[in-house]
Amino acid sequence: MAALPASPQPIASFTRSNSGWMVNVSLPEAATQFGYRIGDKGEFTDAGLLDALDQRTGTRMPKTSFEMAPDQGKTTIYVTWRDKRGEQADIVPINFDPSSALADEQKKILEQFWTGWVAFREYNGMLVYFTHLVTYRCAIKEVRYGLGDQPVDKIFKLPPCDPADPNSVPDGATLYMKVPPKTASMQVQLTYADGTTSPARSFNAPK
Repeated sequence: MAALPASPQPIASFTRSNSGWMVNVSLPEAATQFGYRIGDKGEFTDAGLLDALDQRTGTRMPKTSFEMAPDQGKTTIYVTWRDKRGEQADIVPINFDPSSALADEQKKILEQFWTGWVAFREYNGMLVYFTHLVTYRCAIKEVRYGLGDQPVDKIFKLPPCDPADPNSVPDGATLYMKVPPKTASMQVQLTYADGTTSPARSFNAPK
């Protein structure tokens, strides 16, 4: 007898700011209530309701997001909800690792907005700014680049990640480098903290 397909599970995404973590949970079905617990002990917290109606249930949508402290360590988050019939769903565990969550969040930003990785500027010569990569450095293990048709084998060194203030640019950080004035293009490739590698992407200097 064939095994039954596994039931769809909630998906959690984590967003880090200086004030803490925002956890957004996407449920696999329409719900009328949502609750969560951080860690193995304690009571579940009802996240409350939004000022919006769900046409699938005819009732207000439950809020499926909540905050955690900025120094929250590794833990298991437990979530549960009531479906549109009011029946309680199973309790589902979601693993949280702040280091990988931060790297995953910043990697998504870097991949989505890759056109901002570097920027050419003319100021007493030709400069290339790496500000975008410095800002989201917690997702990056290594930055390699090549000028023009040269191999992508030179390294731009990033400052260390600061998990307590991940998006700030530290004082004294190197944000740019000077390149030959006739440089027409540049290729950049990232090795991410999870070991994966981006395509080598091309950036053209202003004409």
